[in-house]
Amino acid sequence: MTSDVFELERLVSDYERIPKETEKIAVYNGLDLRNALRLRLLAEEMICVLPSCLSMARAASG
Repeated sequence: MTSDVFELERLVSDYERIPKETEKIAVYNGLDLRNALRLRLLAEEMICVLPSCLSMARAASG
């Protein structure tokens, strides 16, 4: 299976596409509903956390 690649710089504009992509991944991998929802939750949490982590890393590096 190939899936879309989302660039971190455009993460906000891709916010609506990422949960849909996790649904496709869950179906492809035969996940039950509980695990599919868990995957989606993790993806949504990552979307929220990554921008602040990246800004802290940029600030620390220079």
